[in-house]
Amino acid sequence: MLVLQRLRETPDYYEMKRLFVETYHHFVERSSYHTNMFSWAFSLLLFKEYHNVLLTLLTITGALFTLTSVLIRFEILAGSMTDQLIGQPDVVQKCLLRATVAGGFMLMLCMSHRHGLLYLEAFYKYGLVTIVGCIILIELVLILIYRPFRVFANLNAMQLSWPSVRRSLRLRTAFEMANLVLVYSWVLLPVFIGTTVIYNVQEPLTFGGHFQKEAKWIGLLVALFVMSPTLIIFTKRMYWRYQNQTAWRMEWAPVRRLWGPRIVTDRTLATHVELEFGITE
Repeated sequence: MLVLQRLRETPDYYEMKRLFVETYHHFVERSSYHTNMFSWAFSLLLFKEYHNVLLTLLTITGALFTLTSVLIRFEILAGSMTDQLIGQPDVVQKCLLRATVAGGFMLMLCMSHRHGLLYLEAFYKYGLVTIVGCIILIELVLILIYRPFRVFANLNAMQLSWPSVRRSLRLRTAFEMANLVLVYSWVLLPVFIGTTVIYNVQEPLTFGGHFQKEAKWIGLLVALFVMSPTLIIFTKRMYWRYQNQTAWRMEWAPVRRLWGPRIVTDRTLATHVELEFGITE
């Protein structure tokens, strides 16, 4: 509102500009798709003759930030896919990676309609917090099964080369202290994560000055869609154990071929470091 008042006081506030500014201001106040980018673009009208230049710079900056964010996500996705597809033929790796990227872009394309900003905001507020919280809790459980001391030994192996592998009392003491901290985190982190998720889910989403009651279910459905592959794979593995009448606890037994470093040279180095720190199981 302050921006609109200052624009009315400018000497070149003629009739056509008045009609445009007041119409746009009415749209911003009434619309449920208002974002900070709209506010910045609208505020740049105060700079008169510099408006076009500043608006161009704002557009370029926003595009660069968006492109950087997409590239970082793509790099994380490509690295995760590569780790999971070790040993597969190159054709299979390329096809699966491209199919995953294409599916991600199709999902982003679904956000490009009149309700896309609302869906995206609902995903960030409800879906993303739920997904990250579930992933962290799953990682804590897996670290507990894999043994924290072995995790720290594997992390240590990532920073070493064969000539520098040796027992270090100081490093071993640091690992023991980190192990103690992690034990306490198993008690505290689930409480903090659960509190954060519950708080974000219960808090209503305010978008453009309006409460969006349906946004909560939109975000949670998107979170369920993202987490569904993990749930499907877990259910499939449990059903396979049931069909073969094998103990379900075997599914949680750390297998060196699947747990820890996957590349042969990294696995050999990590095994050597584990032996240096007395980890034989």
